[in-house]
Amino acid sequence: MDSDLLLIAGRSAAGKTTVSAEVSAQLQQAGVGHCRMEGDWLDVAIPQAPPELFDRNFQALWGNYRDFGCTRLIFTNWASIKNASRLVTLMGGQPRVVGVLLTCTDETARQRLGERERGAGLGWHLANLEATPVGERDLDRLTPEWATRVRTDHRRVEDLAAEIVELTGWARS
Repeated sequence: MDSDLLLIAGRSAAGKTTVSAEVSAQLQQAGVGHCRMEGDWLDVAIPQAPPELFDRNFQALWGNYRDFGCTRLIFTNWASIKNASRLVTLMGGQPRVVGVLLTCTDETARQRLGERERGAGLGWHLANLEATPVGERDLDRLTPEWATRVRTDHRRVEDLAAEIVELTGWARS
């Protein structure tokens, strides 16, 4: 294995961005080199960009990070685990993959969305939550067994990140 890939997935408001930022901060404090990508930003375009834009942007960013010497990538996106094989192919080589699915209740999601979103964004997210079938809202049933489920309700971000850092084993090497 020439690289490591940490995939952090979860529904909107599960805590992906916040937790990944804290994972990065804890790894930095431990002196562990890594890079971090937010998948949501790799193909933002109106009208909707073709799928190859995501692939091109991912490969360009990862290539730049690799050229800089990074071998560990934290990748955050709601569907990152679902798309693990695609991401591995885009990275090249044989990365060791750790998948984490962050989950939370509908109540927690609504609360966090209300704190985070404003204007049309809040309405879109709440409508999306209500339109998603109950059994699929936390993505648990749609996520492979190899991924670790981590419930985020009523937990400190520092504790969640420490659990994920431990799962990667990166701070031990």
